[in-house]
Amino acid sequence: MKRQKTGKINKKLWIFAGLILLLFLWGRNVGWAEILTSGQAAELLKELVEKNFWQAAGLYLVFTVIGSVVLALPGVTFAILAGLLFGPLMGTLLCVLAAVAGAALAFAAGRFFLYDTVKPMAVKNPYLKKWLFDESGKNQMFILMITRLVPLFPYNLQNFAYGVTDISFGAYLAGSLVFMIPGTAMYTIGTAGLTDSEHRVFYLTAAALLAAAVFCLGLFLKKKYMSNENQEETDACSGQEQMGETFEAQALSELDAAAQAEKDCIHCHICQEHCGFLKKYQIDLGDTKRLGELSYHCFLCGTCTSVCPKKIDGREVVMELRRRKIREAGGKLKEKGYGFLLLEKKHYRFANYKNVSSGSVLFPGCNFPSFYPETTQYLAELLKREAGMGSVFDCCGKPVAELGLQAEEQRILEGLEQRLGESGVTEIVTLCPNCYHFLKGRLSIPVTGIYEKLQSLGLGVQIKETPPVFMPCPDREERELFHQLQAFFAGDLQAAAQCQCCGLGGCAGGKEKELADSMCKELRQEDPIMTYCASCSGSLARKGYRDVDHALVKLLETGEKPDTGHSLFNRMKFRFWKQR
Repeated sequence: MKRQKTGKINKKLWIFAGLILLLFLWGRNVGWAEILTSGQAAELLKELVEKNFWQAAGLYLVFTVIGSVVLALPGVTFAILAGLLFGPLMGTLLCVLAAVAGAALAFAAGRFFLYDTVKPMAVKNPYLKKWLFDESGKNQMFILMITRLVPLFPYNLQNFAYGVTDISFGAYLAGSLVFMIPGTAMYTIGTAGLTDSEHRVFYLTAAALLAAAVFCLGLFLKKKYMSNENQEETDACSGQEQMGETFEAQALSELDAAAQAEKDCIHCHICQEHCGFLKKYQIDLGDTKRLGELSYHCFLCGTCTSVCPKKIDGREVVMELRRRKIREAGGKLKEKGYGFLLLEKKHYRFANYKNVSSGSVLFPGCNFPSFYPETTQYLAELLKREAGMGSVFDCCGKPVAELGLQAEEQRILEGLEQRLGESGVTEIVTLCPNCYHFLKGRLSIPVTGIYEKLQSLGLGVQIKETPPVFMPCPDREERELFHQLQAFFAGDLQAAAQCQCCGLGGCAGGKEKELADSMCKELRQEDPIMTYCASCSGSLARKGYRDVDHALVKLLETGEKPDTGHSLFNRMKFRFWKQR
């Protein structure tokens, strides 16, 4: 198979970024910010008002659109300027017209350039989804009202943001026009009162009344909308408490793995001899108090279980200890160092369902697209062409589950089940051993390994040489994927020298960096090695193993090496990828 160019750059996003850059460079070259903030513009307009009122008004409109929309200067600046130059009535009219014109341009740009790329990511945030993407549109108008009543919010940012929502252009313009008038008039009339001694009392009284009206309206809206929000939060908290009680009941009804380990352990220290983590802290699987304190330092590789004469499941013991910590903390993770992981994985930021189809879908997971972006695209398009398969880019939820966050784990799995079910998916084909073993049996939709799928479709080359295979942790015991991979090799596959872990297991690498870096020392860096786990490939490559190949790369003949320098960018890129 010849390597093919795959993927399309999202042209709209790049064009938008280019336009923003050009506007920035143009603004710097012209010096608009200095002109508008130094008082030069006010002096120029003041002189022009006396000579040609309408020319001054037109120039004010240009200045206001550039200043509030392009340069993100506060709208109140231009409201005050309008009151000084044009008086209360004409100042209010000109300021509102300029603001609405700028808002229309920015909204149109946001709707055209950002809607398809930003909205799917924004709706994953529950608060943004509630207030900006509700089906009734009431919350959108409420937010529009709040941000328009007082011209303190940067117009350029909010106008682009409204373009990403589902609010109609007409409703947006009408709402902007109506809701901008009170707040704008408050400033223009008040400013006119400071400069017009003859009508000062009248203008200042009118401005004060407008301010009071805006304030009272704010209180009314807060009472009307926030009370509903608080009720929803109360209901949510109640639901979380019920869920917490459910998990606690499960923990009490099931056999406590940690308590059983403490009872069964004979302290033979064999687990210590084979596990760098246990050896470092001189603890056995039965030392549950100390193990509980260090539960997030464990790599969950399962090596201890494979050598334990009492067959204690070390992974389950540690997971029970992690879950216990979460329960004791009221459902929250108090361990430090996992903020970025949760920020990305809790509501997977780079999910992409644009290419989903009914029937079978490819589920690449997180790390294969991270390290092998070209092979990911090639495989997705190959399966689309040969078998009509779509693809789904999402996280299976294992990284979050391994932190002991059972409620989040359940929510992620239920979300996957719902989204895939609604799309008519009847088979999930995984590339990652972690996704395969984590999802299999947890979803009602059947999960198939990529090697079994390729064999059934008659795809993938036959390989004569048989390099040693680095075994990923989740497949070491039953070797399901290992046996599926064997069908593509002429000789018998052999496992490489047994390492405890590649160093990425159990989310423990941040706690035990030195230990993670020292793993795999049994392997010689100059020897070729093959993996069928992208996480292992990336970890080995970062450790200096130069001749690391992924089995899929060999079967598809793409020749790609793990891209360890751009893994985050590669994941991010697939958030916007559209299958051909």
